[in-house]
Amino acid sequence: MFIGSEVFPLIGFLNDPLDDLIDRLNGSVAFGITMMLTVLAFGQVQFGRAITCLLPNPRAPIHSHVEHYLQRCYIEGLYRLDEKDMPDLSRGRLAYYMWYPYIFLAMSLFSILPKLFWKVMLHFHNTDFRAMVLEAEKLSSLSGEDHEIQLVRCAKIIQDSCEINKRSSKITGTVAYICTKLLYVGIVAFQLFITSHIVDDGFPLKGQCILEFHEPQDTESMECTLPLNGFYHSVFTFYLIWSSFLSAITFTSALCSTSNLLIPALRRRLLKKLLMWPNTKIDRKSHVIDFLGADGILLLVLIKQHNGAIVANDIAKEIYMQSMDRIAEDLR
Repeated sequence: MFIGSEVFPLIGFLNDPLDDLIDRLNGSVAFGITMMLTVLAFGQVQFGRAITCLLPNPRAPIHSHVEHYLQRCYIEGLYRLDEKDMPDLSRGRLAYYMWYPYIFLAMSLFSILPKLFWKVMLHFHNTDFRAMVLEAEKLSSLSGEDHEIQLVRCAKIIQDSCEINKRSSKITGTVAYICTKLLYVGIVAFQLFITSHIVDDGFPLKGQCILEFHEPQDTESMECTLPLNGFYHSVFTFYLIWSSFLSAITFTSALCSTSNLLIPALRRRLLKKLLMWPNTKIDRKSHVIDFLGADGILLLVLIKQHNGAIVANDIAKEIYMQSMDRIAEDLR
């Protein structure tokens, strides 16, 4: 089922049971959008008209090698024009527009870094979160005695995993999960910063090309237009809106996930929601929270995200009942 994702991790992004909606937006959706923009940008550079220039005096040496010198203007860059349409030599050349396709390519690669980090962290963790989520998925297709057997099995596996984690010195899954969320925030904030800086710098549609020659004259200048910048202006404006939206929801998601998993009071409230029990019984469930720990609560949250609230509720109740039975046996 997950052979494709093991061979090429990007293929399994949309079907990864450990991803929530925000993870998918930051991972597979963001990667798909930036790769699409990368292909469009490279296509415009290769097949579109990047630059057009008004040729100077026909007697000038540039006239006999038009395409050659047009490429020189494109590669060496143009000078911005001031209010009087004169070249502004103090601001340097406009050569950066050639690198826009590579900026999109770099952003697409950045978008998969948190996912790769999460996979590496899980490799060194005792708990196989993916296997447990897939085991819980089987409950949706079972009924009767088979459902009860699978439910008891899932609850027992989660409890055994929590006991092993408490005795282990390895990094917890909760820490890895929170670090992944914060990494998503950092990358999308960096993308927003880069995009806003490029948009603020502007996309001039015309400039002055100044070429140097040895013979018969030292320099030659001509006014040029950049149709490619019109395309980049539309693309980066869209990406700025997308990055702003993604930054807001990613930060909100990371803040909620971090607080719910690290603050004990919020962990208790989260488990109460999973159990769907009234507030009067919250004190009786405190020992369950201490037993499960942050990793156990995180696993139940992942099960709820992938399999639904009913499956997560059944497993949480079964864990509570098993823990109560174990306490009763210890008191005898």
